[in-house]
Amino acid sequence: MLLLYIFILVMIFSAVPLLISMTKKASEGAAMKRAIEQRGGKFIPTHALWYMGEVNSERCDFHVVFDNRVISVKVISLLSSNVLLNFIDKENYGIKTLSAKLTENKDSVIYENKKKKPYDFKHGLKPEYSKLPHASVILLNEPRPLRISRATDDGIIDLHTGDQTGEGELYTTHSFIELFK
Repeated sequence: MLLLYIFILVMIFSAVPLLISMTKKASEGAAMKRAIEQRGGKFIPTHALWYMGEVNSERCDFHVVFDNRVISVKVISLLSSNVLLNFIDKENYGIKTLSAKLTENKDSVIYENKKKKPYDFKHGLKPEYSKLPHASVILLNEPRPLRISRATDDGIIDLHTGDQTGEGELYTTHSFIELFK
């Protein structure tokens, strides 16, 4: 019986960081939605867990509609900030999780290449909005990776707010909210 209590305690304590992360993401999502609506935009989520996006999910997570434009957003959430993320092309990305013991130079890292489907930024977009000018955004939730980069013919370049990933402009939650203030 004691082992059962110990097991339950371990499970509870291991779930706490995940619950804190989910609560923080929900709070940031509410702040973002509020900023968009205060600026006169219409916020249109494409599914119930729109703020818990992932790299491998191809669907757009939400749209922001103003009278003269549409911003379609693909949310990417990572579990750790000890991650290097490299956008290779529309169907491939590289990822490397660093351990505390790893002392590699970030420029000489060997990424684990993974396949994905191209992001569908028109997913869930109502036909009446499809004729408006359209912008695509890749939104990185917290925790933010140590490095975000994009593969080019000349090698790997670091990406910052507003840079092109190949599929859309890159923003963090904070920088995206600042667009609407």
